Amino acid sequence: MYDFVFNFPTCIPDAIHVGKSLKCSFCNWYILLNGQRSNLAILRTLRDDSDPETRKLFRKLLKDGDAVRNKDRMAVDAILDLMAENFIRAVENVEFAVHALVPERFKFTEDNNVGAFPHPVDITNAGSGILFMLDFAPLKEHKHTSQLSIKVQSLRKAELIVELTKRGVEATGNVTQLKNKLNLENEKLRAQYASVKKRTDIVHLNKDIHTVDCLSSASDEILIVGSNVDQKVYQVLIEKDGVGLVGSVTQSFTYPQNDIKVVSMTTSTGSLFFSSVGPQGQDDYGGLFQVNLESNLPTCLVRNSPNCEVHGIAPYKNGIAFSDIKTNQIKQYHCLSGVSILAGNGKEGNVKGNAKFASFMQPAGLCSELDTNLFLCNSQNGEVVLITGLQGTCEFLSSIGKMFRAFSIHKKHNFLAPLPTVGLHHIVR
Repeated sequence: MYDFVFNFPTCIPDAIHVGKSLKCSFCNWYILLNGQRSNLAILRTLRDDSDPETRKLFRKLLKDGDAVRNKDRMAVDAILDLMAENFIRAVENVEFAVHALVPERFKFTEDNNVGAFPHPVDITNAGSGILFMLDFAPLKEHKHTSQLSIKVQSLRKAELIVELTKRGVEATGNVTQLKNKLNLENEKLRAQYASVKKRTDIVHLNKDIHTVDCLSSASDEILIVGSNVDQKVYQVLIEKDGVGLVGSVTQSFTYPQNDIKVVSMTTSTGSLFFSSVGPQGQDDYGGLFQVNLESNLPTCLVRNSPNCEVHGIAPYKNGIAFSDIKTNQIKQYHCLSGVSILAGNGKEGNVKGNAKFASFMQPAGLCSELDTNLFLCNSQNGEVVLITGLQGTCEFLSSIGKMFRAFSIHKKHNFLAPLPTVGLHHIVR
């Protein structure tokens, strides 16, 4: 007798080990869940380092701290505690979490320990999970490893013609002849660099800018530069000359009246945003400004005051997030809703966990990732912290929990109501 049901079985891994593997990725890396950076250490911060109310609730739900420690990868009970519905509901009630990335609180390494970066002041996101941070510690020399000179042998004929035309050289002949011409021009240029001891690891500008105090990238080729000495903002077009980098400088606009210093800049939706301050002791000057890159006319969005001073800024959820060094909070400006608080209780401190009750000592540089994550330099404490939502974490934990329940995985001696059985002929039609 033939039973068509046996045509449908599929080999799948052991559900327990699938859950363990997913949990391990959650423990070892800051993975992206719905665009939000997530890690088991964030849940541990909520349980162990948050405000008293949040800490009390999470310790009640996770009586055993092993559930939030990457300690025993084979323990099933710890995973089940994280998948419990009441625990997931508690995580859902935390809108944003604040967690220290530098130094790592729960995993000690030589290059990420306390004091490794004593005074981080600014930070930027380079993409692919890479952050660049500026620290006022004694500077270390780093050799430039990027490829600045043009690789002639890898260029196609059309690209060779473009490069030769830029140099004013007749671009005729076959590919080999064009490559020889371009190599000859590059050798001449290298000789010129060497004769005047011209460095190849800096951008050589066609117009002097007295100081570069603040900059932002508008594209892969264009930098926006602020000079507090010139009191001006410039656009710099960066190009390769075959050996190094050259920049064509164009003045965009002058600083707003009475503003003497631009602190931070970023670009978003075709506009430049910058924060500025006025003379020392005058709190009513400076603030958050928006500049249309076509008209170059600054518009004030948030004015500094005795109770607010805009410092680091970053594009975030159709608005601009900024650090307020007067109230020690992270806020967001939106054109419709105005200014709202994202993180911080307005007091000086070093509390992590639930963003509503978190506290900072000196919030400075700020950057964003995927419009969902914020990275902040908490300068006085020598920290870089992550501010992120937990909706993706809840969905992740809930999905693993559903898989475990589907295979009746439960704690020892715990009763688990059997799931109703359904024949394959009811599922597959």
